[in-house]
Amino acid sequence: MVDEYFYYIPLLGTLEIQLSSQKLLNVVLNGPQFRNGIVLSDFSDGSFFQSHELFGNDDTALKILLYYDDVNLCNPLTNKVHKITLLYYQLANLPIEYRSKLNSIYLLGVCKTEHIKTYGINRVFEPLVKDLKALGTDRGYPFSVFGGQVFLRGAVLAFLADTPASSLGAGFKESVGGARRKCRHCMATYETMQEYFTEEEFSLRCKDSHEEHLRKLENAPSKFLRDYYSKIFGVNQRSILQDAPFLDVCEQFPQDIMHVFLEGILAYELKYLLRYYINEKGFFTLSDLNKEIQSFSYGYSHVKDKPCIIKTTDLDRQSSSNLGQGAANMWLLAQVLPLILSKLVSTESQHWQCFSSLLELMCIAFSAHVSLETVVYLKTAIKNHLLLFKNVYPDAPIIPKQHFLVHLPSQILKFGPLIRSWCMRFEGKHAYFKELAKKIKNFKNIAFSLANKNQKIVCAEHMTVDGKGEVSPLFGNEIVLGKIKRLTREDLEATKASIARFYPVVDLTEMMVCNSITLSGTRYCPGINNLIQIGYTGDGLPEFGNLVKICYTSDQSVFFLCKIMESVRFSEELNSIEISEPSLPAGLHVSHPSDLPSHHVHHSYSSGGKKYIPFRQYIFDG
Repeated sequence: MVDEYFYYIPLLGTLEIQLSSQKLLNVVLNGPQFRNGIVLSDFSDGSFFQSHELFGNDDTALKILLYYDDVNLCNPLTNKVHKITLLYYQLANLPIEYRSKLNSIYLLGVCKTEHIKTYGINRVFEPLVKDLKALGTDRGYPFSVFGGQVFLRGAVLAFLADTPASSLGAGFKESVGGARRKCRHCMATYETMQEYFTEEEFSLRCKDSHEEHLRKLENAPSKFLRDYYSKIFGVNQRSILQDAPFLDVCEQFPQDIMHVFLEGILAYELKYLLRYYINEKGFFTLSDLNKEIQSFSYGYSHVKDKPCIIKTTDLDRQSSSNLGQGAANMWLLAQVLPLILSKLVSTESQHWQCFSSLLELMCIAFSAHVSLETVVYLKTAIKNHLLLFKNVYPDAPIIPKQHFLVHLPSQILKFGPLIRSWCMRFEGKHAYFKELAKKIKNFKNIAFSLANKNQKIVCAEHMTVDGKGEVSPLFGNEIVLGKIKRLTREDLEATKASIARFYPVVDLTEMMVCNSITLSGTRYCPGINNLIQIGYTGDGLPEFGNLVKICYTSDQSVFFLCKIMESVRFSEELNSIEISEPSLPAGLHVSHPSDLPSHHVHHSYSSGGKKYIPFRQYIFDG
C-alpha cells in the first residue's frame, strides 16, 4: 500500500541550478528587451508587465510562468490508465527562441489526480506559495552562484492552463456548464453570451469584486446559501495562490489559444459548416472529403501533422471528439481545408465567409508580432464573426470558448501576442514524461518514479566534466547539419560571388552545402516546394523565396540561397498568398537566418491552376 503523497520539487532550488548558468544569469541581469511600443512581441511589451508593481520597477525580477494539467499514462502490461497531475514552470526572462525548447520547462510537482480531488488543489500549491513569498520579499532571495550570492526578486507573471485547470487553480467553477457565470474574466451568463460580442458590454471581474464574492461565499450561514453564491458568482473557493505576492487571479490567468481555437471553436464551427455542405446541400460526401485530405500533397514540415480521417460520429452536435484530431492536426487542417473545399463549393456564400473570418481571427491570434492597429481591428473582426455565425447558424448557441474571443484583444494589450502564453510547448513536455513512464516500467508509485527519475536527468544535464563551461542544456549546439558536401572550384566561386553581393565582409574561404539544416528546432530543406519569407514587397505583401541551396561556412555561418517568387495577391477567401514564378530573370537572393522576418518554413500548394501559400500566422505586422 503506497501512502498518498504530492511530490514537490522546490522552486527556489531549481532556480538556483538554472542561475548557475553564466549565460542565463546574464540574460536575467540584463533585463527585458523593449520594442517601439507600436508592435507587441513579448510579455514585456504588454501593459500588465509595464505597470506591474514588481516587473515594472525591477528589470532583473524573475518572471515565472506556471502551467498545470492532468495527464493519462497507460501501463502497457495491464492497460490500466494512471491519471496524474503535473505542475511545471518556465522563466519568461528567457529570450523567445529559448522558451520554445522543452528543456526550458521544469517540473515543479506531480501526484495522482485522485489525491487532488481528495485534499483539494490548495494543498498542492502550499509549498509553491511558500517559495513565492520568499522570492517576493523586498530584498529578494539570496541565490548562491559562482561562489557568492545574488539577491533576486521574482513572482508569477501568468498561470497557463486549459479552462478547467485555470478555473480550478484560481478558485472558479471548473465546469462552466454548472455555473451561472461562465467566464473567469467577466460576469457573463449563457443569455448574455448569445447577445453581446464586445468586452465592454460585460461586467469584468476585478480583485475587489472577487473579494466581495468570496466574503459572501465564506460567510454564508447555510450550505444552501453557500451553494447559491457559488453558482451565481461562478466561484468555488478562495485560491491559496492569492496569498502569493503580486498575483491577481482575475488578471493573471489568460486564455490559451490552443484550447480555445484548436481544441474548441474550430472543430465546433467546422461541424456546422461540413454538415451544411454534406447533409443539407450534398455538395460532397464525408468519404470524398476524407479522400481529399488524405491524398493532399503535404510539404515535409507538414507531414507529421497530417489530419486524421473524420468519422461520421465526429460531426454529431454533442460529439466532443474535436473531429478526431489533435491540436497540431487541427491547425494544419485549418490551413489546407480552404484549398480543398474551394474545388467543391462556392467561396461566395455566407457560410464560407463565416469560415474564412474565423481563419483570419486565428491568424492574428497565433501571430508572433501584433501591432496596436491590428488589435483594434481584431476587436471589430471578432464581433463581426460572432454576428455572422449567429446569422448563418441561427440554431447554434454561442459556446463559452466563442465568448472568450471577446477578451483576446485586451489580453494582447496586457500580455503581448497570445502565442507567448499558449500551452502547446508545455503540452509537448507531457510526451517526455509519457516516454519516461514507459522506460521506468514501474507504475506502483508512478508519481514518485517520474519525479525521482526526472530530477536525476536534470542534475546530469546541468553538470560538466571538469566543472567548467556552460552548465545549462539550453545553450548547447543550435545547428544540426544533414548531409554535407564541400564546394570546389566553379561551384565554390559562383556561390561565393552570390553571397558576397549581400554579405561582402564574410569570410568565405571554405564552404559546404547541406541537404538540410536544423536551426533552433526548425528544419530547412532545399526543394521546389519549400519556401521561406525573405521580406516584404513594396505593396506590403510578404515576399517569399524558393529555397535552392543551404551553405555552411567554416566559421559556422549559415546562408540561404533562394529564387525570389512573385507575390501576386492576398486571397481572403483562401487565407493564402498567391505566388507565381518571377516575371523577369534574376540571380539568387541570399539571406542569413537572423535577417529573416520569420523562421517558419512555408509550402506552396496548387488550386485552380495557381499556387498558394496558406497562412498559419498573421505576417503583415512583422
